[in-house]
Amino acid sequence: MVNLSQPPTAPPPQEPTTVSYPGGLSVRLVDLGLGDYVHDMASRRYPLYTRGNVGEVFPEVVYPFTSSLARHAGSEPFTELYIAAGGMTEDDFDEDLTIGAPVSTFAGYNYLNLSVARTLTGRAPGSKPEDIDTVFFGREGLAPPHRKQKTDRNLRASLALVRFAITTTRITELPQLDQDKIEFAEWRDGLTPVADATDDELADRIVDAVERVTVLFARHLLVSQKAATAHVVLGDLCERFGGDGDLDAVSLMAGIGDVESAEPARYMWALSRLDPTSAAYEGEFQAFLADYGSRGPNEWDAASPSWGTDPSMVTTMVNSLRAADVSQSPTARDRRLADERVATLRQLPTNRLVRPMIDRVIQAATVLSQGRERAKTTVVKVVHEIRLAGNELGRRLAERAGSDRADDLWYVYWHEFADYRSEPATFADRIAQRRATRDALMQLEPPFIFDGDLPPLDTWERRDAETTAPAATGTVLQGTPGCAGTVTGTARVVRDASDDAELGPGTILIAPLTDPSWTPLFMGVDAVVVNVGGQMSHAVIVARDLGIPCVVSVERATDVIPDGATITVDGLAGTVTIE
Repeated sequence: MVNLSQPPTAPPPQEPTTVSYPGGLSVRLVDLGLGDYVHDMASRRYPLYTRGNVGEVFPEVVYPFTSSLARHAGSEPFTELYIAAGGMTEDDFDEDLTIGAPVSTFAGYNYLNLSVARTLTGRAPGSKPEDIDTVFFGREGLAPPHRKQKTDRNLRASLALVRFAITTTRITELPQLDQDKIEFAEWRDGLTPVADATDDELADRIVDAVERVTVLFARHLLVSQKAATAHVVLGDLCERFGGDGDLDAVSLMAGIGDVESAEPARYMWALSRLDPTSAAYEGEFQAFLADYGSRGPNEWDAASPSWGTDPSMVTTMVNSLRAADVSQSPTARDRRLADERVATLRQLPTNRLVRPMIDRVIQAATVLSQGRERAKTTVVKVVHEIRLAGNELGRRLAERAGSDRADDLWYVYWHEFADYRSEPATFADRIAQRRATRDALMQLEPPFIFDGDLPPLDTWERRDAETTAPAATGTVLQGTPGCAGTVTGTARVVRDASDDAELGPGTILIAPLTDPSWTPLFMGVDAVVVNVGGQMSHAVIVARDLGIPCVVSVERATDVIPDGATITVDGLAGTVTIE
């Protein structure tokens, strides 16, 4: 593990400034016309980038402190994952792993390298590079075709991917993930309360937590990759042995249960059934924060607020659930899903060779889908400890600097951290500039896909611009199936999970994207439609666990579907019809 205790020395200011960290990683601070901010160099070998999938995890502009501290951890988990799966080698990446890395940051927004993912996918026997697009976007055709290279084909990598798929479909349990939860709890219980900790203790805690996140995040990525692999294999089996198409992977994975990212929603449902002025409600509310205070919007970035640091977000969502009908309760949904799952399983082939194979893959896909969310939960809890320590240390340093902004720390880069702690007042201008830069970038909609070079900022759409006309009655919008079922109801367009949305029986949630902070809203609606998302997106996993019809990858759904319109959602066909 790289020693994080000593930040590197920054080079003299210049444009662009490149700060190198241990492990061959670096962060480039580029003047974007708004001031310097985190910005990587795009790869020429792997030129296609997308916000698909990563936009759910990092929907906002990253903060300088947490972004640069993560780089300083000296690990590139995605690169290591692709190499561990056997589909790629170190020779497939540039010497500087930030160039052509599977994940990069441009103008403060995180992107996944689609070219790298396509190269890996194309090496799997029977696959073409564009097959991975369904994982990122829900369907093919949204991104430019893959640019073929001589190095795309690699027999050794293809054989390794076959071995990876075979071992993946034999997985029946993931004991390491349970051990990770135990070890985290022991570590957290041994920490000094943040209010009583010294500045040095808080700084050391941040460093220690980042080291833990590095290990746990790599584990999460590996489980996620295996889950995606199991789903692909299950889909292939359904296509081959499903007869007339009555058998599909979407239905087989509905209502699998034990999905940790759905647990807060179930708890919030229970809260919504209590009198908010009662002592019972207050006790349960505090218990909820103790268990799930680490979750919230943009929860992977420690600089962002969580339910624990801003409980008002929880109150807003609980209030939204009060209008929900008893028929939408978790108990009622679970009962219905259990019946539907039994009926679906009866459709499985009875052939003595085929049936055991499908059963094995279903078990692996179930265990891995649950494991993906379990691993993510543990990572998020460690990130929350960085958040709590950083908030307290930041408050103290801002107070010494005479600043009224307790979040100043999050605008300092890790290589500046020691100097900032010594003389926080001298950073006032830099922090103000970076705050203004982030605020300006947050007003812009980053390109969902770009090929080659990031388009200039002055060509990006503004978030408040109305550029798309509402869809007319009779229009059928095509998306990607997320969870089967057909529902007709009233569209409720919600752009922020903390908004006071009018949800309840007969309503359908229309969202730009979803992360765990959106999960409680799923409880109060009859269906969910999302602008972006693939087969393993959060919206799909939670919708299947709750048994809610879901369609993802409906392009600009929040713009073209009028709020209040009557729509029909077909979760199996992946369509949304404006009635």
